[in-house]
Amino acid sequence: MNFFQNKLFAVASLILALNIYGQTGFYEPINLDEVKWSMDDFGRMWTFDNVPVDDFNNKYGFNPSKDWLLDVQKSALQFGGGCSAAFVSSDGLIMTNHHCGRNQLSEIQNEGEDLLKDGFYAESLEDERKVEGLFVDQLIFIEDVTEEIKNFMNTGKSDDEKINLKEQIKDSLEAKYELETGLNCRIITLYHGGKYSLYGYKRYNDIRLVMAPDFQIAATGWDWDNFTYPRYELDFMFYRAYDENGIPIKNENFFKWSKNGAEEGEPIFVVGRPGSTDRLISFAQLEFLRDYSYKESLIGFNAIYNAYFDLYQKNTEKEDLLLKVMSWGNARKSYAGRLAGLKNSYIMKKKLDFENDLKKRVNESPELNENYGEIWNSIKIVLDELK
Repeated sequence: MNFFQNKLFAVASLILALNIYGQTGFYEPINLDEVKWSMDDFGRMWTFDNVPVDDFNNKYGFNPSKDWLLDVQKSALQFGGGCSAAFVSSDGLIMTNHHCGRNQLSEIQNEGEDLLKDGFYAESLEDERKVEGLFVDQLIFIEDVTEEIKNFMNTGKSDDEKINLKEQIKDSLEAKYELETGLNCRIITLYHGGKYSLYGYKRYNDIRLVMAPDFQIAATGWDWDNFTYPRYELDFMFYRAYDENGIPIKNENFFKWSKNGAEEGEPIFVVGRPGSTDRLISFAQLEFLRDYSYKESLIGFNAIYNAYFDLYQKNTEKEDLLLKVMSWGNARKSYAGRLAGLKNSYIMKKKLDFENDLKKRVNESPELNENYGEIWNSIKIVLDELK
């Protein structure tokens, strides 16, 4: 029995086992009428200027100071504008995921080398290889500019004019803060326009590869182990940041290596660049994602993945095809997980219960009802047009 047959056999056995448990009533059915929403439904992800310190103290007995939070903020990095990374030494050493840098390996390898297949290790600083065009950003400060942006927007008479004014004031504020601080500044929109924060980044433009495991050990398990924990693979790469004079930087903020790891019951925080969340959108929007958007996306992702997989099976020496297989496999598994979550009756019932409670509170307030009472109906009209 080959590898793929073994996998199919394991999946079939799992499905059979689940069916047996379902038939014998191994799990008690959930009464959806009794499912109620809670604040934890909105996730536990915060920006550095909005950390619930009191909540940490009450739940975990951990009371982080402002200095601790600032140190963590400056230790974390944005890698190449997309991935998360972090300083892990005082001389500019950076750690990130292997998939964040593997596409650049072919650009820095010498003739006769195959860095994706064989890996790379710099024995000295002189051996570290610069990756042209690669940069990392370190978050230095956050400034709330919500009031300035909204006040300027409100001078507009129409929605189109307000949108144009918003872009004008954003560009103006970014230019102003960049001139004052010398940092790379950009405004981040939060809560679908409920808040605007200006982030000031220090950018490092000279980034050099220090170490990359070979692909087989960096991506052990391939698509099957992706988004699965624990994962038995070396999914990391090391780089180093250099200054304008070609010297490794000296940085005060970095994550220290722990030989013993976390202790039992110790709180653990994940710091990085998570992107965005859809937990705050309406129930109707989630239904649209479930019944239309994600479903259609997965059809396309599966077709593209299968096409690249077939091509790679016939041309296993072509690493660009392998990277395409990994990339599209990542996308389709991500969306498959999202779709599975939206098909979970328990999760959707909690969202519906929250929305019904919110509607009730809005309708009971004349002021709120006047300003927001028609929002849900307006959303439904737009979604019906998209179907």
